[in-house]
Formats: sequence, structure tokens, C-alpha cells
Amino acid sequence: MRFSGIERSQRIDYFRKFDYLLMGVVLVITAIGLVFLHSAMYDMYEDNGASAMTVQVAGVILGIIVALFFCFFDYTIFRNICFPFYVFNLFVMLLVFTPLGIENYGSRSWIDLYVTTYQPSELM
Repeated sequence: MRFSGIERSQRIDYFRKFDYLLMGVVLVITAIGLVFLHSAMYDMYEDNGASAMTVQVAGVILGIIVALFFCFFDYTIFRNICFPFYVFNLFVMLLVFTPLGIENYGSRSWIDLYVTTYQPSELM
């Protein structure tokens, strides 16, 4: 597939402007954190923490994919949806006062989604 000169130069600029040093430092710190987490969980599980580490590594991989997607994404389109998103989050925060809201860790700020729990203040 051929690109016109403008599209090709803009595409190359994304890779030129990407902060490889920052991404490398974040990946190294993440790897160190996974090593520390594994050593802390080693004696806590019968499988020496392998099941919990699988979940953590899957989360890291998913986070890297999402981060790379947003690195090459035009974030200015969010300006159009920021207010409706804010109003939606206010509505979701009010759901903790309905029967969906549960008390967890000493505060009633969680919503029971039946497969997991969600704390709506995370997005505010």
C-alpha cells in the first residue's frame, strides 16, 4: 500500500517523536516491580505465586498495548466527549447509594458488578 507524501511523513514523525528512553525506563521499573512482587508472593501460594504472577504479567502486557495505542492516537478528539464522560461518571458515582453499591474495605464506595467490583471514583 502506498502512502502519499504527507501521510508518510506524518506517520514517520510519530515514531521520531516517540520517547524511547521514557518507555525503556518504565519497562525496566515494571520488570523490577514484577521481580519484587514475585519474591514477596513466593511463599504465600502453593504454586509459589505462579498463578498470581500470570495475572500480573497479563496486566502488564495489556497495559503496554493500551499505552502504545494511545501514544499514536490523536487525543484531541477527547475534547468533544469530556463533558458527557464527566456527567456519566457522576451518575455512576451515585450508583454506590443504590443496591448495587457495597461496602468494601471499610467504605461504601464500590459497585458490585457480580463478576468483579468497581470503584467509580477511579475515573474522576
